[in-house]
Amino acid sequence: GKNFQIINTHLQSDFTEFPCCRFNYHDTRNLQENQLYQSIKLYPFPLLFGDFNRENFHYFEKFSDEFHTTFPQTGEMLDFMLIHRPISNRIKNRSVIYFDDIHTSDHIPVLFKFEL
Repeated sequence: GKNFQIINTHLQSDFTEFPCCRFNYHDTRNLQENQLYQSIKLYPFPLLFGDFNRENFHYFEKFSDEFHTTFPQTGEMLDFMLIHRPISNRIKNRSVIYFDDIHTSDHIPVLFKFEL
């Protein structure tokens, strides 16, 4: 009986490398996270999913604290379900499953099971 919004997104990657130079995007990702934060204020119960290309966040908390590599090329965990802090106590983690044997992407697929 509750409405909630599922937002699937992708943030800018760490860097882009060219033969002449390398561009770092740390500030861009901070701005993108802030934009997400500003936009979800419009929704009563937002859940964020996707490839966030970062492991730490300012405005959100991770649904699961477990570390599991989702980007094997660098050993990073970049794919999450993120929760806006004021609603985090209303979501119960049932399970998080990583599909290491599925090789259809450069990221390892993740299945989140939760209860509102």
